[in-house]
Amino acid sequence: MDANTPPLSPQDRADLRQAPYAPLTARPASKVAIDRCDAVLSEALGLQGERSNRKRRLAFSALVPDLLERDPQDRGGWLGRPLSSNSFNGGDIGYRSYSTVFWAAENSNLIEVVLGASRYVKSAFTAGKMTAMKGQATRFRATERLRKRFADAGITRDTWAEHFVRTDPVRVPLKPAVSLRAASVRDKGETLKGRKMRLDRSDPRCVAALERMERINAFLAAQTFEPFEAVRLQRVFNNGDAPAFAWNQGGRMFGPHTNLKKTQRSRIRINGEPTVEVDLRACHLTILSGLGHLPGIVLPQDPYVVEGIPREVVKRVVTIALSYGKRHTRWPPEAIEDLSKEGINLSKDYPIRKTTDAVLKVLPFLAEGGESSQIGMSWADLQFVESEIILSTMETLAYDRGVPSLSVHDSLIVPKGSVDVAKATLSHWFQESVGLPPWLD
Repeated sequence: MDANTPPLSPQDRADLRQAPYAPLTARPASKVAIDRCDAVLSEALGLQGERSNRKRRLAFSALVPDLLERDPQDRGGWLGRPLSSNSFNGGDIGYRSYSTVFWAAENSNLIEVVLGASRYVKSAFTAGKMTAMKGQATRFRATERLRKRFADAGITRDTWAEHFVRTDPVRVPLKPAVSLRAASVRDKGETLKGRKMRLDRSDPRCVAALERMERINAFLAAQTFEPFEAVRLQRVFNNGDAPAFAWNQGGRMFGPHTNLKKTQRSRIRINGEPTVEVDLRACHLTILSGLGHLPGIVLPQDPYVVEGIPREVVKRVVTIALSYGKRHTRWPPEAIEDLSKEGINLSKDYPIRKTTDAVLKVLPFLAEGGESSQIGMSWADLQFVESEIILSTMETLAYDRGVPSLSVHDSLIVPKGSVDVAKATLSHWFQESVGLPPWLD
């Protein structure tokens, strides 16, 4: 938009944030559509009746159907797509050709454009160096002039399917939205991740899990997540070789953001908006309590508070016990390594036997002697309940509210302006599933 464009209203800004992604995967299928695309492009480029080159015609004929397919009454009819050169790598449409016809269309009043906001900041993603952080991908929509030029040839949104067809573009193969693993195994004191298992697509439960994840991924694909070029989640189920496996073990979701530290995740922007991470504190203990697996234990607001022991150490004792169903006689190497990064020397300052005894006095969730668990739920059971709560929350936010979010096991990354609705939705699904209100942070 130029300097003469009136300021955007709050509704305009909301429409822009929710603009779907322009895939550029449709092409003219009728002669009248091909001819009209060529003629309108020639006019925009000032070619006085001559045809443009093939690459520019291809780019314009991919842009037009996306524009005409959008309903102006649907969130203003806006579309979104980055204009950076790397967003066109590997496709049949080149950055230079697309950029040329895009701006020619804007200069000819065929499209209305709101540029993506860019700024340079010191980023944790680049070790503190200055890097470009885009506030929002460029948004654009068809003007009435463009719609009329095609309507004069009988091409409208209502007749779109008679003149255009979606192609199946060449893409880098995507990971399946669902992964299934066998149970983990122990080898010489080391826990090895379970082998990948083949998905049985004749199993309706498998198909349902895939369809559910593909739907949420389709919603996420229409959003922007900085600093990632794209976000696609994969849900991983565990213990797939167990005789009683029923797609109810594990189920956590993973994406390009899940391995980042929390300080790094705090810099993620969704559709250009700063984000907040909403945590389910003491999630597994609250699930156990709500489902009746901790008889006689009334959880305090923060069950990981034990006098004289750092919260992270208490949490690690509980996690180890829940994972293995019994107390440990030595700290696992990964626990020692992880907490050493926070300045905690587990082996020296917190002997595991003495530390576990102190924790069990506050949270007696292991049977007498600690040799076997009285819980009745494994780590995989707990993760499944947790993942169902998180996924149900994401679905409600997406489909009912139009709010995108990213899961990080027992927390959700949401746009800052949607924190209240995210907390209310997460609380609803937690209480619906567990019978207790969650403790949110």
